[in-house]
Amino acid sequence: MRPGIRTWLIATALLLIVVVVFRLVRSMRDPDPRIVLRDSIGVLRQAADSCMADVDRGAAGMRAWGRTLDSMRSRVRELEALDARGVPADSYRIYMEVFTAYNDSVGDWPEREDSVRARDARCRELVQHHNALTDSLRALLLPTDSTVQ
Repeated sequence: MRPGIRTWLIATALLLIVVVVFRLVRSMRDPDPRIVLRDSIGVLRQAADSCMADVDRGAAGMRAWGRTLDSMRSRVRELEALDARGVPADSYRIYMEVFTAYNDSVGDWPEREDSVRARDARCRELVQHHNALTDSLRALLLPTDSTVQ
């Protein structure tokens, strides 16, 4: 191998080693707490926004479910109102299908409601954590009146 190429390869290898060591040392340093807080706030904001969108979808599903139940209840009442003596024989099969579907569906309501409430509670915790970190970052960045002279 030619001496010039060997010297160039050794210099390049040394430079590469210096760059790698510099990056390792730099990555092991304690990061700026403001940057860590800022990054955490961004992640929490995204998580909170996503969580709230999920709660909104769940609430919209509950409203749609409520409209479906209302429709079934109305249909049951319509069939019951056909005759003062009770549901006519020719409508009884339909009445029982709607009545049974309504009763089966009403039982799902508490579970659905609990699910939306649990998601909402999780979101509130995320938002509270986000707000606490935001206050911490604000305290780091903006001095209070007592510290400014």
